[in-house]
Amino acid sequence: MSDVFNEVDEEVRQEQWQKLFRAYGAYIFGAVASFVAVFAGSIAWDDYQTGQRQLESERYEAASQALSEGDPALAAQQFGSLADDAGDGYGALARLREADALAKAGDVAGAVATLDRLADDGGADAAFRDLARLFTVYQLMDSASRDELDRRLAPLLSEQSPWRASARELSGLIALRAGEISAARDMFTAIVEDSATPTAARSRAAGLLAIIGEGG
Repeated sequence: MSDVFNEVDEEVRQEQWQKLFRAYGAYIFGAVASFVAVFAGSIAWDDYQTGQRQLESERYEAASQALSEGDPALAAQQFGSLADDAGDGYGALARLREADALAKAGDVAGAVATLDRLADDGGADAAFRDLARLFTVYQLMDSASRDELDRRLAPLLSEQSPWRASARELSGLIALRAGEISAARDMFTAIVEDSATPTAARSRAAGLLAIIGEGG
């Protein structure tokens, strides 16, 4: 009989970890995505004086509006077209937004393929390529194997990676969902103790540490 109760307890714990995984995963994605919006604004400001950039800006805004108005399929098409035509700045941004729109349209496989395309683009800025890799993990968390998720996250966990805090959060959540509490605790602790960690990420990690406790 005790085995039955243990199984029930384990199912309850897994359900709790799944809820945390979903709740905090959305925060991570939103926080990193805000970088895209800020960077887009900087590109529009710095290059406003050039006609080509102005045209790209208008196309970017039109696609963004389609997405905000609930038409992700159209937005994905518009972002993809812009990504094919635009220069380095708006091209990379549009590719990221294309993937986001595809995911919101229910085409996760298309989103992953789009992100992989950007990640493998040697002409794109390294920060955008790594950001694409991070977003890919987020999109694959419900479908890919643990080995694949770990493989994709590995280069983003290095001390040199500008996205290491977000990558550590995802890694910790993946471990938490798998019931690997000690590994999750180590990852969240690393986030808290890293002086370069953004305040919001440190707060989320500290909150998760408080939830999972010191033992387990």
